[in-house]
Amino acid sequence: MLYKTLSINKAEVEQGPDGPVVRGVITAETVDREGEVVVSQGMDTTGYDENPVLLYNHDTKEPIGNITSLTRGKGKIEATMRFAQRPANFEGPFFASYIESLVLQGVVRGISIGFLPKEDGVRKANDHDREVYGKNCRAVYSKWDLMEVSIAPLPANPSALVTAVSKGLISREAATRFGHLSRRPTLKVSVPAVGRLSRL
Repeated sequence: MLYKTLSINKAEVEQGPDGPVVRGVITAETVDREGEVVVSQGMDTTGYDENPVLLYNHDTKEPIGNITSLTRGKGKIEATMRFAQRPANFEGPFFASYIESLVLQGVVRGISIGFLPKEDGVRKANDHDREVYGKNCRAVYSKWDLMEVSIAPLPANPSALVTAVSKGLISREAATRFGHLSRRPTLKVSVPAVGRLSRL
C-alpha cells in the first residue's frame, strides 16, 4: 500500500447532531516530495465504501471515526469526517476524543490516504504531465483504489502530545499510553552473560 499525506491548514468544522463534523482535503493533484501525483478522478472507492473508517496514523487497531462523504473537486478530493463519540458508560481516556481535540485546535493537521494503484494506473511522467503538474513530476497515479483515510501527525509537529498535556486536553498518564503510536518499534536482543576470562 502507498501513502500520501497533506497538511490541513484550517479544517472546516461544524456541529452536527452527533458531535463535530470536520471537512478537509484528503488528496490534491500536486507534486509531492517523491515527485508523484495522485489524480483525483482516478479514485475507486468501491471497497472502501463498505467500511469507510477513519484511522489514526494508518493503524488499523486505532479506528477513531468514519468518513461520511467523499467529494471529487477539480484537482482534489474533499472528505467529511466524523469522530467517534465517547459512550456514556466508557471510563478512562477515550482516544478518539483526544485526537478530535488535537485536530479541532490545529495541533495535528495531517491527513493521509492509503491506496493501491490499479494494474494500468501508474505511469512515468511524460512531457504533458510535467507541463500540467510541474517539471519535478516523475510519476502519475491515474487509477487507484482508496484503502483507508487517516489523521496523521506530520513530522513538523512532533510535540503534539506535549501540547495536548499543557493545554489540559489529556493527562500525562494517557499521553504516555497513547504515545506508543508515535514511537518506532525497538529491537531488543538478549545477550547471554559471559563469565570472566581466565588466563591460561
